[in-house]
Amino acid sequence: MPENDEAAGQMSLQRNEYWNDHRDEPPSEALKAYVADLLAIWPDRDQAGGEDSPWSAAPLIHQAAGSYMYFPMIWQTCWYVSAVAARVAELHGLVCYDKQLGGLRPSIPDPPKCAGRPRRRGHCSPDIW
Repeated sequence: MPENDEAAGQMSLQRNEYWNDHRDEPPSEALKAYVADLLAIWPDRDQAGGEDSPWSAAPLIHQAAGSYMYFPMIWQTCWYVSAVAARVAELHGLVCYDKQLGGLRPSIPDPPKCAGRPRRRGHCSPDIW
C-alpha cells in the first residue's frame, strides 16, 4: 500500500508504463477475481444486461495485464462507480488510484449487489493494482 497520494501517483505512472509494455500478459488471479465481482454488479457492455454498463471498454478483463488494471468508465456515473470499484478493490487487497483526484480513491462502506443502470456520458479511469 502506498504511503500517501504522491507515492501512489508515482506507482501509478510506473505501473501504467508496465501495462503499456505488457498488455499481452494475462491478468493476475487477484485481478480476475476483482473483475468478476465488478461484473456481478455491472455486466460488460457487450453482454446481456450490459447495454447501460458504466464500463467504457469491453470486455473489462482486457483492461488488466499482470497485476495492473487501467479501465475507463462513463463520466456521468464515475464518482459513484469508482467509489464502488475502490471498495471492491479493498475487499480484494488491491489499491485504487484515481488520476482525476490525484490520489487514492476513497470507497463506500459496502458495495451493492446490483447498482442499477448508470447512464452513458464521457468517461473517467481509475488504476487498480
